Amino acid sequence: MKKIIVFLLAVAISGCGSVKVLSKTNKSPKLHDNYEASQNKRIYGVLPLPFGFFENEFVKFTILKKPTKGEINLLDDFKGFFHYIPKEGMSGYDYLVYKVSNGKKVEQKIIQIDIK
Repeated sequence: MKKIIVFLLAVAISGCGSVKVLSKTNKSPKLHDNYEASQNKRIYGVLPLPFGFFENEFVKFTILKKPTKGEINLLDDFKGFFHYIPKEGMSGYDYLVYKVSNGKKVEQKIIQIDIK
């Protein structure tokens, strides 16, 4: 509690903009990034870090909901490298849900893949 009061006092004294209070409620994941895939062609990508996470910190990526029209493989749990290949004959949109955790906070995101 002392740290919060000191922080708020420092913000008030320094005249820095506003303080944003983040809600601790569980929110639905939001669409974060789009990828495009050709039928029967593998794509490689990197799952984006959500806002508030930094490239230099230790994070772990986990797939929570696998895509239904293709296969995803997480190649590196700590960097978010993946590859995806659509199932034969599939087209349209596919989705996957992943989470990122740094040991203190967890954020979920959705990736959309457009299979052409």
